Amino acid sequence: MDKKKKLLFGIVLLIVFFSMLGFSYALWQLTLKQEGVNQITSSCFNVQMLNEQNSINLEKVFPVLDEVGKSYIPYEFTITNHCANYASYQVNLEVLNTTTLQNISTIKVLLNKSGEDASPSFLTDNPSIDKSLSDATNAYKLNTGYLHENESVTYELRLWLDYDTPPEEEYMRGIMKSKVSVIASYLNGHSES
Repeated sequence: MDKKKKLLFGIVLLIVFFSMLGFSYALWQLTLKQEGVNQITSSCFNVQMLNEQNSINLEKVFPVLDEVGKSYIPYEFTITNHCANYASYQVNLEVLNTTTLQNISTIKVLLNKSGEDASPSFLTDNPSIDKSLSDATNAYKLNTGYLHENESVTYELRLWLDYDTPPEEEYMRGIMKSKVSVIASYLNGHSES
């Protein structure tokens, strides 16, 4: 029996020892916390789309030859880099969810820099990309470019129905609504090649 008492006394002594050790650790533990604020500040980055003119509003249109579509009054906009950083940009056309035209494959698009000649293409021949507008169903990349500090570029956009659009109800009563979106990115230490 004496051996059992010694074992029990040893176990109790160990429990008391570890309890005291834990209590003293909690008593002497030091907790520190940050008083200041972590702050990350980026350099200036501000690309704006300005001087939007002549929204495209074609009503009661019919299919036309490219020469006629190219003569339409364009939607004109200017992209300006207002900072000391070099920037890349991407011009997209986003088809809005209020579009009723089921097949937009006959829509012709012409995006060119003001005063430059360019060739039209079918909207759906342009690369399909992720949409950036919440009210868009899909988006197409029309062009990309670069802007140096305080540099601007002006674009003209024209849309029309291709001449070979079939005279079917689906095309004749449909409405296509879209918006231009510009996505810009900061390029540190890069320059145009």
